[in-house]
Amino acid sequence: MTRVSDTSNQASVNFSINNAKNRLQDLQLKGSTLKKIVRPSDDPIGNVDLLSMRSQSVDNEQFKRNNNFATTQLEFTESSLSDLQDVMGKAKEIAISQSSDIYNNDVRKNVAQEISQLYKQAIGISNRRLGARFIFAGHSTLSQPFNAEGKYKGDDGHTFLEVSKDFFAPINVTGLEVFYSNQDSKNIKNEENTNQQPEIENNQIDENKKNQEYNSSLEANRNIASVFDSNKASDKESVFDQLKTLERALVTGDTDSIQDLLPRLDQSISQIIEIRTRIGSLTNSIQNADTALDQMNLNLSEYKSKIEDADVAELFSDLKRQQQILEATYKISANVSNKSLLDFIR
Repeated sequence: MTRVSDTSNQASVNFSINNAKNRLQDLQLKGSTLKKIVRPSDDPIGNVDLLSMRSQSVDNEQFKRNNNFATTQLEFTESSLSDLQDVMGKAKEIAISQSSDIYNNDVRKNVAQEISQLYKQAIGISNRRLGARFIFAGHSTLSQPFNAEGKYKGDDGHTFLEVSKDFFAPINVTGLEVFYSNQDSKNIKNEENTNQQPEIENNQIDENKKNQEYNSSLEANRNIASVFDSNKASDKESVFDQLKTLERALVTGDTDSIQDLLPRLDQSISQIIEIRTRIGSLTNSIQNADTALDQMNLNLSEYKSKIEDADVAELFSDLKRQQQILEATYKISANVSNKSLLDFIR
């Protein structure tokens, strides 16, 4: 007959007590955090899902910060374009009113002073900064893009931010896009020739097709090739050139030049409106991405709660039961341990 030694009994009692204390400690720790997964060993598969969701939550928070920055940049840019449109609209109104022979040269010279002020306003808009960054300088955001003569010193680079997973949005427009015409000044003048009307329509179709391809490249999140060549900026007529031409024409009383300038002012205003429309569409896309991120974060929180959060009623019920088990284990171990020599003699 095999006899169980006192040492084995004591070891068994100690094991039972330690096991009960460990389970009680684990339940107390979960009760203090209200989490059913405190260590990876509590649920290895669930812990993998939690780590993945936490990483995704961190990414989403960064995406939302990018969204806020992109929205601020685009809204500030759109506001600046609105001011520029007002300047060019005012210049067009003056050009229309002064293109006839109703006013004399003295009046036109006085009006030329207002055009000079509009020119200075346009220069100020072109060099606007958001914080320490010039918004129309391309990638050269720390350098002033336009000098006092209206010459562009920036580049044609576009800055992209990832506003959601694999969605890179451009957050700037360059000074070349905004302040320089899409066409050479000589081509704009040729548009006044009615004999070339079919060619004008084809040019407009080609330009619309170019704009559609440009916008579709934004939607596809690919790198945008600039519509302009910075080395050929001198071949393009800028809004500053138009304002200076209008000022000179007013000073000299050249009504023919003022009339020739009207379609070019219209083209510049239309170009600004087109860019504002594109920025508005892009801002809506970023806001939609931000809303999707909020919904995703909500779904992640719900899923994490199902995996990680403990059932409070069940947890404290288990805690109470484990305390009773530990107390019972202590009582049983006391009966086993507190034996005298007479107990073994019986």
